[in-house]
Amino acid sequence: MQRELEEHVLQLICKEVAVGHEPRQQQQQQQPQQSQQHQSQQHQSQQQRELSSEMLAALHSVFPQNALAALDILDRRAVTEITCPAGRVAHQVAGKGGRVYFTLVDQGFCECAAYEYTVLRNEVSMCKHVLAVRLARATNLLQHERISDAAFAARMNPSAPP
Repeated sequence: MQRELEEHVLQLICKEVAVGHEPRQQQQQQQPQQSQQHQSQQHQSQQQRELSSEMLAALHSVFPQNALAALDILDRRAVTEITCPAGRVAHQVAGKGGRVYFTLVDQGFCECAAYEYTVLRNEVSMCKHVLAVRLARATNLLQHERISDAAFAARMNPSAPP
């Protein structure tokens, strides 16, 4: 039940961030000119979005163990979305100590110790890295890196023979 609540609140926050940041001119004047709307949408998709104080309070309330650490990761712009031509997507999160953690957010997976010791034991629904990636997606605070399929496979399985 707790996981469902956390997921629901996080989805609402991400949706609110995406919807709540239309350009001010578009909110005040509903002009039917499609070319202007298209330009505004393009600009909005490239623009970073902010979390309101209400959203921050909700995050801290629902994710008391991980909210502040996830927000710190966002502040450091430490989330990179990695894609390859085959369409695979992973995210890497740079830790404060220089360690890089790979996540598969859509599967809820992270390679960090907290994932193994708290998420898999159902103590929390996600680690700070997965939470940070989900928030980075919503706020458009992602770095982007496109690599080859072979490089992607090597990154996801560094112990495999070349």
